Amino acid sequence: MPLLQGLSDVVNVVVHGGAGAMGQVLSSMLSSLGHTVIPVESVTKTTNMIQSIEDVTSCDVVIDFSHASLLPSVVAFCVTHRIALVVGTTNLSEADQQLLNEAGKQIPLIESSNFAYGVAVFRRLVQAATTYLSEFDIELTETHHIHKKDSPSGTAKQLLRDIQQTSTKQYNVIEGRSSTTSAKEPQEIGVHSIRSGANPGEHTIIFSSNEEQIELTHKAFSRSVFAKGAIQAAAWVVTQPVGRYRIEEMVTS
Repeated sequence: MPLLQGLSDVVNVVVHGGAGAMGQVLSSMLSSLGHTVIPVESVTKTTNMIQSIEDVTSCDVVIDFSHASLLPSVVAFCVTHRIALVVGTTNLSEADQQLLNEAGKQIPLIESSNFAYGVAVFRRLVQAATTYLSEFDIELTETHHIHKKDSPSGTAKQLLRDIQQTSTKQYNVIEGRSSTTSAKEPQEIGVHSIRSGANPGEHTIIFSSNEEQIELTHKAFSRSVFAKGAIQAAAWVVTQPVGRYRIEEMVTS
């Protein structure tokens, strides 16, 4: 599915988290495509933005890149008004995921920790490597800009879920090794987070045996790749019936 295709019938787009870095990129890209952007910012008080999503009077779709604590209000608004929802907010809890599952019974919604098209393909490659390299040990590194608050990243957590769901092994995930005094266990995955400069996102999975090593890496060069994916998700999800969707379903449709 080509990026930025199919949004012609969507006029008014709420960008929830409009003052954030992703919100600003999304708003700029949507405006350049001729859409009316309704920025909502509930965390940082910004005079030229709506302070609460409850104050929005009309829209065609909501794209949320804000904070996990605000998800209930976003979901409630979309369910009440039967508005399609795109969720790119990360660090969601199990309760948040259950909230989205329930909302998916009433509205079309899609949630992902990373909307880059390349990451969707990258995940497939990681799953394949997990299957074919079942006797190799695994490590994961993720690098992001110095302002990122959650660690490991949402994409790193998704990659770990992909590995766990693909493998027949039950892995134990270790975040960092500063407090570890023993050698690595056979079914252990080390996860290492780096915060450096303005890096928008880099993830590497290392598969190693005693004789060889394979590294799979995805690098994002700008936030625009996430914005493009989120906008494409909005264009796609508004055409879908009620349900909760995965980015894999969008990419393969």
